[in-house]
Amino acid sequence: MKLLPFFLALVLASTIGITPLSAQLPGPIRMTVTYATARQVYFDAGTEDGISPGDTVTLSRSDTVLGRAVITATASHSSVGRMLGQEMAARIGDQASVVRGETAPPQAQPVAALPVPGISLPSEMKPHENVLSGRVGVQYSGQWAEDSRLNIAQPSAFAYLNMQNVLGTGMMLTFNAREYYDMSEAYARYGDSVRSRFDVYSLRLERDHPDDWFGFSAGRIASRYVSGLGTFDGGQIFIRQGAFTTGVLLGRGIQGRALGLGGDETNAAAFVGFRRNAPDLWNYEATVAYARQTVHGNLDRSFMYLQGYSSFGPSLSMFGNAEVDLNDIRNGQRVSRLRLSNALFYVNYYPERWLSASLGYDGTRSVYLFETMKNIPDSLFKESLRNGFHARATVRPLPGISVTGAATFQTRASDPRNSHTLSGSVRFSDVFGTGFYAGASYTSITGVYLDGFDIAYELERLLFGKADMLLRYDIYAYSLTTISHAYRTQTITAKFNWRFSRSMYGSAGGDYIIDDTMNSTRIFLELGVWF
Repeated sequence: MKLLPFFLALVLASTIGITPLSAQLPGPIRMTVTYATARQVYFDAGTEDGISPGDTVTLSRSDTVLGRAVITATASHSSVGRMLGQEMAARIGDQASVVRGETAPPQAQPVAALPVPGISLPSEMKPHENVLSGRVGVQYSGQWAEDSRLNIAQPSAFAYLNMQNVLGTGMMLTFNAREYYDMSEAYARYGDSVRSRFDVYSLRLERDHPDDWFGFSAGRIASRYVSGLGTFDGGQIFIRQGAFTTGVLLGRGIQGRALGLGGDETNAAAFVGFRRNAPDLWNYEATVAYARQTVHGNLDRSFMYLQGYSSFGPSLSMFGNAEVDLNDIRNGQRVSRLRLSNALFYVNYYPERWLSASLGYDGTRSVYLFETMKNIPDSLFKESLRNGFHARATVRPLPGISVTGAATFQTRASDPRNSHTLSGSVRFSDVFGTGFYAGASYTSITGVYLDGFDIAYELERLLFGKADMLLRYDIYAYSLTTISHAYRTQTITAKFNWRFSRSMYGSAGGDYIIDDTMNSTRIFLELGVWF
């Protein structure tokens, strides 16, 4: 509770306007869309290419601006962004760029064509009816180990479809699902009674144009205003008045294998959002929400959700969110008490084109669900994390060369010691004009109960203008602090992507894992069509 005001101040600080810092950063960083959903876009560039969370990306297709996105997560050579505003749906192959330089004259700014609250677009700029995009295909995932109980063989079919301006109504229909058949015996060990399973990740009908005075979403959705509730079956409706957006949502929980919730779980929330675009402040938005989860009408959890994002010119951006539970357990009884359960805050800064840096914090606290009597970490990805600090800096001393250093520090009171990592990597583009991309990285790991390191080497090459080949070799070694025995794992990876035509593509990848205890092989195949 003592930390609560501090973290709330951090989150709210990301929505306070300040004078933007000037920068002389000519030239864009260009990348390509590798996959897209209604709200998220995946790119083929990451931290090693100069991309960081908080970057604002402009998407285009054949000189037509599609919209803007803000980068929310990055890997070494890939990233994912959340759409801020769009006139047409993004799809595989679309181009994107991050421009870090002085603001161009208004007539040269493609972003000026994007819809802004209170301003309607000319009719000739509106998309045609039933603009369909997406991809469909078949996949195969397999794993073979010396212990046959770990073997997996799953052929599957998938579809992601996005239809813009359905029947000319301005609504958007999204469908994302996967059907797979488990040929191994693994399905019985995880509680499934049949080999075949059909998963619907999204089935949503929505209208959410920034220049409309109202909007809604219905189906299997995840609200971008109250993302702390996760995915649920239901709907939300909201009304805009100037820069403010107010709305409510209601739905039922989805049965999940991990938590076993759903069916009798009901989610409800009310939220207020504020958004502003200004010449000296590229994007500025914040949301405050009150959310409740009930089971059979009885309270399971109630909390406040806050999120904010700001970009101050081309050189500085920040975003954050926090969840504050309104109840807690004391002496076996539920009491009214404010308790921070989740917090995230990132700052990204680009003082020069050859230098970029980011600093972040994330923390989790266990969430007690009163009715279902479950005590779960408020994160599915870092279940043991309590307080984590992250720092990263990338230097580009010469064209085609980037050097990155990163550090993390994680702590919680119940652990015997704190954990931290130190890492460094170097990336070479178009080595000696051969078209090869090469990279190497080293990470030193000090965990709560182990010490270790990880070394990786990568070699990538574009072939014939349509194919991409990646080779990777990784060595991971560690020893437990409680025993003297050391463990070592080597992974040899090969990936191959091929564009057969403008609409058909194929992917193949495999890993050979050499482990001290048991060797194994993994393979992934995909054949699909995008449109």
